[in-house]
Amino acid sequence: MARTNVREKLIAAGLDVFHTQGFHGTSVQDITSAAGVPKGSFYNHFDGKEALAVATIHLYLSESPVQVLLDDSAGAPLDRLREHFDVLAQRLVDSEFTRGCIMGNFANEIADHSEPVRATLTAAFDAWTNLIAAVLAEAQEVGALSADTNTSDLANFIVNSWEGALTRARATKNAQPLRSFFDITFGVMLP
Repeated sequence: MARTNVREKLIAAGLDVFHTQGFHGTSVQDITSAAGVPKGSFYNHFDGKEALAVATIHLYLSESPVQVLLDDSAGAPLDRLREHFDVLAQRLVDSEFTRGCIMGNFANEIADHSEPVRATLTAAFDAWTNLIAAVLAEAQEVGALSADTNTSDLANFIVNSWEGALTRARATKNAQPLRSFFDITFGVMLP
């Protein structure tokens, strides 16, 4: 069996600890303890927590099974989009409204103070939005969405609404903001 290298352990541990404690609530010691590696090894792989945060965003995106739902052309486009957000909503509920989206968490906590993290988040949000816009374009092609709809604008609105709903659900510790997101997005805008 292949051994996980120290860098990979640090990234995986960083993702988990950042996700549960936030960037500022996490120390290098917290990360190395969670990774089961000596504290000194952290600086052999990263210049600091910001560099690790960038790596954790990449890991978060690469491990996300929900992108597969958007890329899978086997189902109806709007059904796939709904399932994508259903999976994300269930993750939040399963975490008892504590984990949210690491991208949204970092955007709220450190994007104003870290250019590398901000640039990585911008690229990640753009990539996600583009995937959603592509699914909406598929919906247009099959007649499930008006040809007059600007899919890029709608995709941006959906991502922005989702991130706001996550933030509010975490603040209230209940699913009502998520229900509102689904009611408006899939009941009014994309019926």
